[in-house]
Order: sequence, then structure tokens, then C-alpha cells
Amino acid sequence: MTTIELALDLRFFLSTGAVVTVKFKKRDGTIRTAEITTNQTRMPEGKLPQYKRGSNPRIINAFDINKGDWISFHEDQLISIMEK
Repeated sequence: MTTIELALDLRFFLSTGAVVTVKFKKRDGTIRTAEITTNQTRMPEGKLPQYKRGSNPRIINAFDINKGDWISFHEDQLISIMEK
């Protein structure tokens, strides 16, 4: 599966409110695993999105449940995804 296909699947799962485990390569080359969602019921009130910023459509923005904050990464950095 290509990174583009992974990104399409990830965007679909996030659009349904699912929690998805992703593995991606950070800019510094380290591999990171995160449980992410865009489901606002899974976010603390202070971390709810305040506005929608225009961004590169290939950047994935999601809330990292374990970190308790928003993260973003380029779809080319995706290694794997798994819906919980």
C-alpha cells in the first residue's frame, strides 16, 4: 500500500470519528506511534479546535489522545495505520 493510499484510508477513518493508531517518521528521522482522532468528544474542552486554518492538503492534523495535544505530519511520512 502506498503512502497516498494509507493517507486516504486514514482520512476516511478520521472522518468517521474513529481513533486510529498511526506510525510515522518524524522530521528528525525517528519513528513515532500515536493514537489520533478528530472526534471532539475525545478531546478535553481546552483542546477543542478554535478555528480551521488553511493548510497544505497533504498535512494531516489530528488530536493525539496519549499526548493530549494536536499533532501534524505530512502524509508522505506515514508508515502504517490501524483503526482501533
